[in-house]
Amino acid sequence: MTLGRVGTLGHICRFLARIICKIFFPYEVRGLENVPKNQNFILCANHISAIDPVFLSVSQPHFVYYMGKEELFRKKWTRWLLGTQFGAFPVERGKGDTHALDLACDIINSGKVMGLFPEGTRSRTGNLLRFKSGTAVIAARTQASILPACIVTKDQRVRTFRKIILSYGQLMTQEELELQGEKPNIRVATRKLTAAVETLMEGCV
Repeated sequence: MTLGRVGTLGHICRFLARIICKIFFPYEVRGLENVPKNQNFILCANHISAIDPVFLSVSQPHFVYYMGKEELFRKKWTRWLLGTQFGAFPVERGKGDTHALDLACDIINSGKVMGLFPEGTRSRTGNLLRFKSGTAVIAARTQASILPACIVTKDQRVRTFRKIILSYGQLMTQEELELQGEKPNIRVATRKLTAAVETLMEGCV
């Protein structure tokens, strides 16, 4: 895998996914005007299903890069598909994976868009779980802004032919998140990011 590179199959699948999602997972996009056109940023959203990355990827113009749980990369063909074709990379959850953190920073610093789910895992109830600090740490290291987003559907359970709302909020700057300077306030940034996603979710109900 070449860092930040996407294979031809990845681009084809993204194109097809737009069509498939429109048919089987009809979605409404809100706040698309908030998505930056010509800058790198971190896309941050709640996590309710395994195909959340697909929804975020097809509902706005940028190709989004993701990290995935290490178990998804254990087989050779999944490493090729996710890594070589989609630019994804593994992370060992719960172990403070500094290598994955470095890769995420490298992708953002190369001008790309990095998608992160700060809850760290899917919410089985649909309720927002406590955000981990990793997103704020990556933002502080890269000086990138964060775009909060949310995925909302009936009972927060993704089903075929059930409407999904994808809402994008206002871009959150380093200053707003209190991450600028030599002593970024990771705790405050995480709290503000949580509040931003919560507000978006409430606006979709």
